[in-house]
Amino acid sequence: MEVDYIINKHDIKNLKEKKEMKNGLSRMIREEDGQGMVEYGLIIAGIALAAIAAIWLLGPQIGQFFTDIGTQLAA
Repeated sequence: MEVDYIINKHDIKNLKEKKEMKNGLSRMIREEDGQGMVEYGLIIAGIALAAIAAIWLLGPQIGQFFTDIGTQLAA
C-alpha cells in the first residue's frame, strides 16, 4: 500500500520555524555573553544579600556605637 503525503505551505512553514528555533537555541547555548551577564548578576545579588544581612545583624550595635561617640563628644 502506497501512502501519498500531501505537504502544504503550512507544514513547510512549521518545519522552517522549528529549524530556526533549534538553531537559535543552539546558538544561545554556544554563546557565552549572556552567561557572563547572568553570573555578574548573581554575584551582585549575593553581595547585596550579604550587605543587607550584615546591616540587619550589626545595625543596633553600630547605632549604639555612634550614640556613645556622640555622648562623649557632648560631655
